[in-house]
Amino acid sequence: MKLHSFFRRIRKHLLRGAPVFAAAALGLSSPALAQLMVTDLNGGVTADELAQSLAGSGVTISNVTFTGAPQAAGSFSGGNGIIGFSDGIILGSGSVSSVPGPNDEDGVTTDFGGPGDADLDPLTGGFPTQDAAVLEFDFVPQGGSVSFLYVFTSDEYNEFVASEFNDVFAFFVNGTNCALVGSDPVSINTINNGNPFGVGPSSHPELFINNDLEDGGGSIDTEMDGLTRVLTCTATVNSGATNHMKLAIADVSDGILDANVFIQAGSLSACEPQAEICNGLDDDCDGVVDNGCTGAGGALIEGAGCSLRAGTSGSAGLTVGLLAMASVFFAVRRAKSHSSNSGR
Repeated sequence: MKLHSFFRRIRKHLLRGAPVFAAAALGLSSPALAQLMVTDLNGGVTADELAQSLAGSGVTISNVTFTGAPQAAGSFSGGNGIIGFSDGIILGSGSVSSVPGPNDEDGVTTDFGGPGDADLDPLTGGFPTQDAAVLEFDFVPQGGSVSFLYVFTSDEYNEFVASEFNDVFAFFVNGTNCALVGSDPVSINTINNGNPFGVGPSSHPELFINNDLEDGGGSIDTEMDGLTRVLTCTATVNSGATNHMKLAIADVSDGILDANVFIQAGSLSACEPQAEICNGLDDDCDGVVDNGCTGAGGALIEGAGCSLRAGTSGSAGLTVGLLAMASVFFAVRRAKSHSSNSGR
């Protein structure tokens, strides 16, 4: 291990203090509400199986390759209540088997000493990548757009936010990265709640979930100290033709403190974009149901259908709304009639 990496790991522990070591030494942890299970490429799952598990509606996958340590890629299950979806694949800059909780180690690290990735290097702000894990495949979509769901996690949080240790990943669809927040790649420095946590300048804190023990976290059953909310990658593709996908993640500036990305099984789906209407579907293929749609009966609630009011949507919401208004009208009318009759 490089000397500066050794001292950085020590610094992370010192910033957090002795209680972390004490909990780990005594085997103490919070009761787990769910259990994340991970199987890496050494455990029997193959790279082809990982890629094929992503295929959803209207997508076929072929020509799968993986570059990186076999411990840096695998499948997972039991993600509900932890990641935000049940199962899928995981890619990491270290050993993915270290990701399940409880969170009793503040500096989870597997430094493979492997190379980085030339396509990720330009996304880091000039810092080199290391220990890259890269899953690539061709796919044929039956539609002009594809999307899938993912969550980014890292043990770089929260101490190394806004630093050169900006662990990064990307989903390159035909060479273009769709894992973005605004126009920036999703990374430690672009989704966080500041350093110090909750005090320093933050970036998209609404998309960040803290799990650092010393910052009030630790209840989420993963060793990772921070994670994003479920995010959507949406990309324009060539319908009915062969397209290329490259999923890549790497450490930045050194090889320690692991980062991982989870991708939901079956979520790589094709869609043919159309005008958005109030029907409870993602017509324009932007990954959000009825995004930007305006309809009668109430205000849009994103992701739950248009004009959602009291658990109904679309024309159903309008019907229920009209019936409710009619009921109130006749109730008031009856009350007035009763009052008039009583006064005679």
